[in-house]
Amino acid sequence: MAAKGQGMTDTPLRLELVFDADVTRAALSLPLGAGPRRPAWQKLGLGLLGGGVFGGLAIVVLRLGFGLQDALAYLIAAVLGGWAINAFWQWHRHRFMAQILGLLAALEAQEGVTNATIDTAGVSMRSANASSTLGWPVITAIDAVAGGTALLFGASRLVIPDHCLPADLDGAGFRARLMDWKSAHG
Repeated sequence: MAAKGQGMTDTPLRLELVFDADVTRAALSLPLGAGPRRPAWQKLGLGLLGGGVFGGLAIVVLRLGFGLQDALAYLIAAVLGGWAINAFWQWHRHRFMAQILGLLAALEAQEGVTNATIDTAGVSMRSANASSTLGWPVITAIDAVAGGTALLFGASRLVIPDHCLPADLDGAGFRARLMDWKSAHG
């Protein structure tokens, strides 16, 4: 469903934002920085480059007088070591994400509802204990996430769950309106 009166993008949106752990988790999984994500062919290229480096190391080990078995052992050890480091990193990231979500939930419980106004000037927010304003030039990316929208600014994200949007506005229509405001005023 698209927004009613989508041509009237200057009409401010007033939202009551509440914490949603699932949408926040999806938003925190986004890479930092604005711009398009790395296409698959670049990922393949990086994989081939890594394979070339490992192959080159194996050739160097062979040229230094070690046998084929030693070169393969070094190569296998390097691959297994990389997998172990990646597994540890993923485990640590998962634990850290759970801690962050717990802290955010506790802070949001103290704050209660955050009232947000989004218009041509940017995003203004007010809660029980704080208020802030983000102008459009500060917002570096507007991304769709599972169940909502994430506005990236610096290393931070403003998470707006779809269930906080007005009934006549879906997530895609909301992001389109934000993109219109950002392109016109940011």
